Amino acid sequence: MEEARRLQLRIKNEKTGPSGPSPSTARSAAPGSAETEDYYHSPDIPGSRAIADKELLDDCAQEVGKIRERQQAVLNTLRKQQVFEKENYDEFSEITRKVDTESWQAGEESINYYKELYSYPRPVTHYLNRLSQSDRSWVESLGDDESRLDLIRKLEMYRTFHNAFQSMYSVSTDLKGMIEEMPEESQSRLSATQTMAMRDVLPSLEIIQENCLEKMASLDEWHEQVRNG
Repeated sequence: MEEARRLQLRIKNEKTGPSGPSPSTARSAAPGSAETEDYYHSPDIPGSRAIADKELLDDCAQEVGKIRERQQAVLNTLRKQQVFEKENYDEFSEITRKVDTESWQAGEESINYYKELYSYPRPVTHYLNRLSQSDRSWVESLGDDESRLDLIRKLEMYRTFHNAFQSMYSVSTDLKGMIEEMPEESQSRLSATQTMAMRDVLPSLEIIQENCLEKMASLDEWHEQVRNG
């Protein structure tokens, strides 16, 4: 994962500049304010914390869908050309299973949870057991349910979206590694069309990797802002 960490840091530095992130004027809204009372549909106030949150989470939800489409296109190409029908079929079959059960499922769960928390949230008590002990104590220390739900939204969205992008990154990295590390003997038995198909999917997998790391870096920065706010 060292390569992933370096790439993630580079992406974050490109966004914030070498001097680090610009000072944020966004802070948690005071209980009872309009921003707290209508968090999801808050007005367009430049630099407001709520708008920043919503824009980030909307972007994450959209990116989950785009990554799924790219992963599906990669798998379709490899299947159509039967690149792994004879060589490494079991390994390829296992990766495709993980794409479905880990990558796509994690992405779908994060989007559905996003819709629930911001459109039809359940009582605060329903979410408390999902939190770590320290986060639960933090939430319970707040004065009212609206403030508690606001914090739960942030903590849970960070956790679920970050996990989704980590899962998508991992399976894409596994598939990319499988293609790049195919033995020369196996490659020599591929047709020109199959060889071209393998080469064509690599840029898509690299885009998926970079986009996942970029989103995780943004979520990490946001999470730090929430904890220090």
